[in-house]
Amino acid sequence: MTGDLKKASRLYRTGKYTQVIRLLEPQIFRFRQSRDYFYLLGVSCLRTADLGGASTYLRRALAIVPRDESVHLGLAVLHLKRQDVQEAIRIYLEILDSNQKSRFALRGLAMLKKDASPERIADLAESGGLNRLLPDSRKPSIWLFLMPVAALMIAAGAYFAVTYFDLTSQDEREPSIHELTLPDSGDLVDLTGEYRYILSEKEIADSFSDAKRYFFQFKDNLAQREINRILGSNASIAVKEQARAIGQYISEPNFTTVRDIFSYETVVEDPRLYGDTYIIWTGKISNLAVGEDLITFDLLVGYENNEVLLGIVNVTLEFAALLNQGDAVDVLGKIQVTDDKSFYLSGISIHKLLPRQENS
Repeated sequence: MTGDLKKASRLYRTGKYTQVIRLLEPQIFRFRQSRDYFYLLGVSCLRTADLGGASTYLRRALAIVPRDESVHLGLAVLHLKRQDVQEAIRIYLEILDSNQKSRFALRGLAMLKKDASPERIADLAESGGLNRLLPDSRKPSIWLFLMPVAALMIAAGAYFAVTYFDLTSQDEREPSIHELTLPDSGDLVDLTGEYRYILSEKEIADSFSDAKRYFFQFKDNLAQREINRILGSNASIAVKEQARAIGQYISEPNFTTVRDIFSYETVVEDPRLYGDTYIIWTGKISNLAVGEDLITFDLLVGYENNEVLLGIVNVTLEFAALLNQGDAVDVLGKIQVTDDKSFYLSGISIHKLLPRQENS
């Protein structure tokens, strides 16, 4: 494995699946023939409930190494999470044809024999129980079982202490935002110039308070909307500087962390109010152009099933991706406003959707 794949493997073994995705997804051209690359991405997506991404990457890994048992096990879990029990059983039986001692395939069949009801499988998917059917990359080393009980407890305590502080440090937000305050009443409004939003002093104060509150609740899209409202309003320069200070600490999300997503119809009504927010929109690729450093296409929003076209938005990707004209995709992107009525998406990540199965 190369350096980045080794790092991704370490992150995966410690359960940091979203970090694996963030590290590897932009490097698809570099590793386009690597089974390890697509497998790590696939099972990381699987463990973060991104089933579209899991399907895309695991099938690519299978195309590179068709008889790979771990990839087949990942696809079996994918089918279970999609409630396709018969396909999962078929995969497990196929694995056992080649390896009669495959404990994960045997475990999967035993679980399904005990209870294959949709309710039970849904419960296992939600609780993470289906992940027991994947090769366990986080199994403790054998020496742990040989340690004295006291030493084991110390090690476990140290592990959980480190884990706790690691998780809490990730959840902290910039503390200086707490200290941001507005000028005294009477200095909140600029009485000169033309503005998109005309707000009273109370509305300005409320919008600023909402932006801070949303920021600390990790509702970054809602915070950014209030920041945009202030920046486009008759608020004073001092107020706008405080609002910009909040925006500097808004972080880029991924498919699993983005929240409060605005619809295409909402954004079209007033693009500037939603500039720099992050969305996931689904649609079909049109006018695909692949350059050396940039991919562009038009996303036919809502048209992934050739039924309802909500609108068309241009998307730019500054990373490599395996795309084809007409692909149905989910796009995670940042809204970039060009003028009062125009905007495009700066793509952060993209996942292909499986073709919809028609009922016969």
